[in-house]
Amino acid sequence: MKVIYRYDLDDWQHKDPTIQLPLGRKIIKAAYHRGKLSIWAVVDPKVRSVDVKFVIVPTGGGFNDEFLDTHTHIDTVIDGPYIWHLYQHTP
Repeated sequence: MKVIYRYDLDDWQHKDPTIQLPLGRKIIKAAYHRGKLSIWAVVDPKVRSVDVKFVIVPTGGGFNDEFLDTHTHIDTVIDGPYIWHLYQHTP
């Protein structure tokens, strides 16, 4: 059985977050919730979890040409005057 869970990306302003997510998850949304940057994912809670690395890029922020070969865009989050683009590292 699949469920939708919320996961907080803690301390993302100081380092690229890594969180545990079940294999086979489908991330469906990223947004601020109760003051925290969070993602929502469809998961099977009985499946083994693995470390998943994320990178948050501000609008106007740069990255190298290879970045898009190793990262998948998840969602864009509006935080008042700031716009953040959430990417998942895909080895």
